[in-house]
Amino acid sequence: MTPVSPIATVVLAAGNATRFGTPKLLAEWRGRPLLEQALAAAPAGGVRLVVLGPKTRKLRELCVAHGFAVGVN
Repeated sequence: MTPVSPIATVVLAAGNATRFGTPKLLAEWRGRPLLEQALAAAPAGGVRLVVLGPKTRKLRELCVAHGFAVGVN
């Protein structure tokens, strides 16, 4: 039997949140930023990638701390 490959996780977080009014990904929910909630819920292993927008430099450190590579759209 062929071994199963780990699942890849891609978090699309490149939106501007213009209707939200503030950086939505930094808005807190249950004591943590929304983006961190998504990163923490992702399965371990496999390729882990977050796609950020060009104005989200603050989020890069958060993504790397959770073991995600970062791409910019």
